[in-house]
Parts: sequence; C-alpha cells; structure tokens
Amino acid sequence: LPSLEKMLCSKALVQGQTCSASLFRRFLSSVAKPSSARIALVGAPGSGKGTVAEWIERDYGIKKISSGDLLRQNIENNTPVGIEAKPIIATGSLVPDALILKVIREEIKGHATSRTGFNLDGYPRTLSQAEQLDILLKELDLSLQKVYFINVPDEEIVRRVSGRLIHVASGRVYNVHFKPPTREGLDDITGEPLIQRPDDNAVTVKARLDKFHSLTVPILKYFETKGLLTVVNTMTSKEAYATIQTTLGSI
Repeated sequence: LPSLEKMLCSKALVQGQTCSASLFRRFLSSVAKPSSARIALVGAPGSGKGTVAEWIERDYGIKKISSGDLLRQNIENNTPVGIEAKPIIATGSLVPDALILKVIREEIKGHATSRTGFNLDGYPRTLSQAEQLDILLKELDLSLQKVYFINVPDEEIVRRVSGRLIHVASGRVYNVHFKPPTREGLDDITGEPLIQRPDDNAVTVKARLDKFHSLTVPILKYFETKGLLTVVNTMTSKEAYATIQTTLGSI
C-alpha cells in the first residue's frame, strides 16, 4: 500500500490537488467493494449527523438512508406516500410513525435483497420507532450492527442552527459559520435562493433540544442494552467522523 499511496500522491500533485489521507481513502473506496455494514446515526438536529452520513457513504459506500430525503422524493414523484405526507409536512406537523416506516421499509428491502450496507441517518427518533425497526429487520433477516450517538453540546448546536441556510427543493444545508455557499445566499448547484427557516432561532432550537433529549434517552438505553451503542462526544463533524472511522472498518 505505501507504494500505491506514493503513486496516487504523485498523480494528485500533477493535477494540482493536495495529497492527503482523505484523498487516498476516496481512491480506495472507488476501487473497493462497498461495505456491508448496517448502522444508524442518532443525534440532535444540528449535530452534523447528515454530514457524517454523507462522508461515510463517500468513503465506505454505505448508503445513507434519510427518512426526510425519502419523503421529499415521494412528494416530488407524487406517490401515494407522498400525497399523504405532503399536507402533513406543509403544516409543520410530525409525520406519523407508520408512514415513515413505510418509506424506510421499501428502502431497506432493496438492501436486504442485495445484502449491501446501509446507514440510517436520524432514524429511529423515538423508542416506538426503534422497536418497529427491530421488527422490520427481523422480518428481512437483518439486524443493526452499530448505533452511533453523535453527542454535541447544546450551546454549540444553537450556534450551528442559528446560522443554517437551506435549499428547499433539494434539502441541501449550508451554514454561514462553517459551510457557507460559494455565492452568498445562493445554492451552489442550482443558483437558487437559500432560506433560513423561521424556527431556526435560539429560543426554538433550545425547545427542540429539550424535546430531543426527552425522546432520545430511552432510545440510547434501548440500544445500549443490545450492545450496539457507541457514544461519540464531539464539537465538530470532522471529530465525530474520525472517531466513527476507528470502529467502522471492523464491522
């Protein structure tokens, strides 16, 4: 591997890129068989779990499964699930567990057939969802192998979320503090305007965090008793990802 890494770095320098460990990892992931690991990321809104999930998919080929992304796709495609979910989301109400489980089920069934890995990004969020997920996985002769709790201090999350900008159509998220768009206020891909959600303010975020903590403690205990839980105490997404990588390769 050292000679391969040296060759890759030489090529990168010719192309004007910086040779780095992450560049080498991306090269290996492009030629290696995707990981078959089945994991879940749990974390408060604004904890960076979505970003970490994207990096895991990039470097390990473990497909990110986000209930929010799946619901948006169903709405865009005008599926029966999308038609049912659209008015619920439009009013800001919580989507029923049964509806979320329906879209998760269809996605996981594909991975059960191909025996490929998946990463549940932000699901389950309640004890009820965790129990329903267990039943679903048993039906498909599958099981989770690891659950990572990305634990970020509340004050840091308040800072992050208050600087968050969103591209509504795609769900892409930016942040004025550490992930700003290339052009101020505009999506990097489409050039369309970004918005800040009305509830992305300190008061609302703190209330959201209180609710998250009350719902999450039972989930963490549930997965801890199963021997699946790893707590990742962190201040940044990069730190969280580095910690997760120390165990991810051995799953």
